[in-house]
Amino acid sequence: MNTTKHFQSPRDFAKWFRNNDKGDSGWSRAKTLTGLTSLADGNDKNAKLADKFLESFEQIIEVPAMTWEHDVAGAFPDVPTFLAGQPDNMWNLLPDMSDKAPLRIWVGVTSSGGISEEQLVKRGAVLAAFAIMMSKKRQVLITPYVNLGSYRHDGAVISWDITTSPINLSTIMASLSEPDVVRHVGIDACQLDNPGVTGAWHPDAYNEKKMREHLGANPQDLYIPSIFLYDPMLDDPEAWLKEKIELYNDPDKSPAFNPDTYIYQDPYRTSYRSSSRSRRGR
Repeated sequence: MNTTKHFQSPRDFAKWFRNNDKGDSGWSRAKTLTGLTSLADGNDKNAKLADKFLESFEQIIEVPAMTWEHDVAGAFPDVPTFLAGQPDNMWNLLPDMSDKAPLRIWVGVTSSGGISEEQLVKRGAVLAAFAIMMSKKRQVLITPYVNLGSYRHDGAVISWDITTSPINLSTIMASLSEPDVVRHVGIDACQLDNPGVTGAWHPDAYNEKKMREHLGANPQDLYIPSIFLYDPMLDDPEAWLKEKIELYNDPDKSPAFNPDTYIYQDPYRTSYRSSSRSRRGR
């Protein structure tokens, strides 16, 4: 049996978990509870690192400038518009989002025990930097997702939305990179939703076509699978950022996923299965 569940915000996800929590008293219970707090309220622990990444990337990657537009509040008034009685009589520096379709980024945050916390944080910071840069040109919605499976081919997928207007790095980084969230809360949530899953990878974990179907992703959405050892965001984050900004800066030129031409490729070239013990980093 395969199950999917989606939440409109990290808080909604945390609330559902608490309402359905079985009160497991296992050794990782404390980490799960800490993760729930970070999921709902954010955590500044890794936000400073994301800030450093963003600062360094902005110096090497050109992002289209923001434009002056009329607004109800802003930096200075437009006197003729004010005298004409128009409510949006202030000039404000805003992202140029005219005729720009929103960009949704589906981010797999499940990881094996072979991925260190430092790698989780680095990848999360790169993703946060990309979302923030793109939000200057388009509306951006980040949707992290966790997945878990079993050797009987059961599967569970849980996703939740994070808005980037306004930008809240502590919320973004908690959901993208904090082990207590992406490992402990994520794994426990999948098992709450589907008791048939154990500690294996979801049978479709790295099959983009099937995982997009589970998530309900649109062809224009940017899909990023769960982190793996040779993840391009870890190997060369600057190159990854440049490539993705160039691809998704203009919605009219952004690539769309075509299921008819998709060929499944295993990024590990090995089995994805992993025990619950190793996935939690025991």
